Amino acid sequence: MSGDLTVTDVTCDRLVAKSVSGGVAYSGSINKGGSYDINVHSGDVRLALANPAGFVLNANSFSGSIRSELQLTIG
Repeated sequence: MSGDLTVTDVTCDRLVAKSVSGGVAYSGSINKGGSYDINVHSGDVRLALANPAGFVLNANSFSGSIRSELQLTIG
């Protein structure tokens, strides 16, 4: 609930991560067609992807920002 959540060196099809007063950091591989749901109230979301391919990401922040170095399609 409060504090940072860090997930490193993993591969998963689905991720749900939430934090009220902290950030979420994920580093590793993702699977094509995977679903990744990340919600933070006051913190940053950082993704370091080893193999960025087609995936669905839902990222929300109440008082932080969401930035990407990858080209995103918003739909």
